[in-house]
Amino acid sequence: MMDAIKNIEVKESESRLERVTDDIIAQLYEYLDNTKCPCYLELRPGTGGEDAMKFCSILMTMYCSYMTNRNFPYKIVHIQEDGSKRVRVSFCCM
Repeated sequence: MMDAIKNIEVKESESRLERVTDDIIAQLYEYLDNTKCPCYLELRPGTGGEDAMKFCSILMTMYCSYMTNRNFPYKIVHIQEDGSKRVRVSFCCM
């Protein structure tokens, strides 16, 4: 009996989590659409732990330097870093 209740609650929670995740993503892309930028760059470290975050940080720095050197306008819309300034997620609008 308890396992059945637990399974129902897990399925309901997973469904709620999926809806909330979809809402957050929709709101983020709605915000990006309102910025009127022709190009979006999203960097995520993926698997690999610290090395992946460091690589993501290097890529972000590289793209920002490239755009600055070429006089391309850009704006960092969202960036999430851990305590040591390694990038976890970033969205860049060009």
